[in-house]
Amino acid sequence: MKDRPPAGHSADGGPVRAAATLEAAPGDTEKAEAQQALEAAKGDLAKAVEAKQEADAAAKEDHTALDDARVAAFREYSLVQDAPTRALEVKKAAEEALATAKEWVREDGLTSLAVGLPSKVVAGNTVDFTLRVTNGTERTLTVDPLMFFHVAGEQRGEKSHVKVEWSNGSGWQALNGDEPEYIAHIDTMKPGEQSDVKLRMKVDSAAQAADAFALLAGDASDAYNPCVLGPMKRYDFELLPAGSKTGPAEEAEPGRPGEDDDKRPDAAKPGTDAGPSAQGGASQQAVRVTATDTDADGSLAATGTSSAMAPLALASAATVALGAGAVFAVRRRKAADNV
Repeated sequence: MKDRPPAGHSADGGPVRAAATLEAAPGDTEKAEAQQALEAAKGDLAKAVEAKQEADAAAKEDHTALDDARVAAFREYSLVQDAPTRALEVKKAAEEALATAKEWVREDGLTSLAVGLPSKVVAGNTVDFTLRVTNGTERTLTVDPLMFFHVAGEQRGEKSHVKVEWSNGSGWQALNGDEPEYIAHIDTMKPGEQSDVKLRMKVDSAAQAADAFALLAGDASDAYNPCVLGPMKRYDFELLPAGSKTGPAEEAEPGRPGEDDDKRPDAAKPGTDAGPSAQGGASQQAVRVTATDTDADGSLAATGTSSAMAPLALASAATVALGAGAVFAVRRRKAADNV
C-alpha cells in the first residue's frame, strides 16, 4: 500500500476530513491511524479556539487602552486650550487684589494722642501716661490702636533702656520695642466715643542722654471699608542721665511723623492670633474704657473685654494675587459682624 499522510494531516486537515478518512478506512490498521488523526485534529482545533479567544481578549484590551489614551490626550489638549483663559482669570484676580490693597482710606477723624507723656524723662524714673483714641468720624468703627517707641542709636534686637507697658485692666503687657505693634483692640467704637489705655514707661538708670520718640496711630475698619487709617502722630522727648534736674517737665507735643515713620506692621493677618503683644491672649484681653468710666479716685474703670481679632495687614509683594483678596475679604466680613 502506497504511503500517505496520516488522516487529518492533509493540506486541508481538520476534524471533518479526519472523520471522513476514518469512515473510509478499509482495515483495522487504517482505522486506528484515522482515529488517532481525528483525536489530534480535535486537539489542534481546541488549541486554535483557545488561541483565538486569547487573541480576541488581547485585541479588546488594546482597543480599551487606545480609547483611554485618546481620552487622556483629549483632556491634556483641553487643558492646553484652557490655559490662556485660566491665566487671564488669575491675572484679573491679581489685579483686583492689588486694587483692593490700595483702597486704604485715610480718616483724620480717628485720632490717637499721648496724654501726660513728658518732653524730658530722667533715667531711673517711671512715667505714667495715657493713649487716648477718639472716633471723630460719623461711622462706628472697629479699632486697633498702634504704638511704637524708639531711642536714637539703639539697634533692632538690642535691649532698650526704655521699657513701655500697657494695661489691659488686669495686668501689664510690654511692647516688643522692635517695631510698631497693635494694642488694646476695640471691637466697637461709636461716633464721638473716646477710649483711654493706661501706659507706663520705665527708663533704665544706666540710660545716657539721648533723643527718643513715640509713634501713635489708630487703624480701623467698618461695615463698608476694611482698611481705615487714622493719622499717625510723633512725640519727640529727651532722655537725661540719672540725677538730672529738670523741674516741672512740659508735655511732649504731637507732630507729624517723618517719611519713614508712617508705616504699619504687616506680620499679622485678620483672622489669626497676633499674640499677647497685640491682643493680650485669650485670658488677657484689652479692656475698653471711655472718658466717663472713672472711679472716685480718678482711675479708669473696666467696662468690658473685647473679643480677639487680629489687626489690619498691609499688602506687600507676598500678598500679590489671590492672597491679598482673601485677606481683605475676611477683614470685610469681620467688620460687618462687629457693627
